[in-house]
Amino acid sequence: GGAAGGRMTAAVVDWGDAATWPSGADIVLGSDLVYAREAVPQLLALLPALLPEGGGGAFYYVAPETDRLGEVEFLDGLVGLGWYRTEEAAPPRFMDNVLDGVADEDFRNLFPELATRTYTLYTFTRHPPPTQSAPSLAAAVPLPGFAIAAAAAVRQPDHD
Repeated sequence: GGAAGGRMTAAVVDWGDAATWPSGADIVLGSDLVYAREAVPQLLALLPALLPEGGGGAFYYVAPETDRLGEVEFLDGLVGLGWYRTEEAAPPRFMDNVLDGVADEDFRNLFPELATRTYTLYTFTRHPPPTQSAPSLAAAVPLPGFAIAAAAAVRQPDHD
C-alpha cells in the first residue's frame, strides 16, 4: 500500500476513448502532456472524468516552460472549468535518475533538457486550496516526478 496504507494503481488510457477512462481517482499524475493544441480538448474532457466533481482528488502536473502550442490553453482551460490551480518550482530531485541500471551520465544524455529547462509543478483541485499551507506533492512524494514518466518512456521489455 501507499504511505497512508492505501492502494495505488496505474491505468493506461486513450485520451480520445472514454471507454478506457477509469473514474473516481484520488490522484492523477501527469508529466509533459501537451505537445499540440489538438490534445487540449481531449485532456479537458478526460481529467474531469478521472477526478469527478465533489471528490477530494488532485491532478499533479509537471511541465517544462517551453511555450508549446496548447500548453497555456490546457492550464487555463482547467481553471475555466472551475478547477483551482497552484504552482511551484519542481524540486531538483524531480530530475534525478530513476532508471535501473542506467548510469547518471547516460541518464543525462538521454534527457539533456532536464538540466536546461525550468520545470513547474502545477496542482489542480476541485476545491479551493487550504488557507494554511498543506504539504505539496513535491514535499509528500519521495519519488522524482518527471523521472517517473521518463522511466516509463524509455523502459523496454526484457528480451532473452
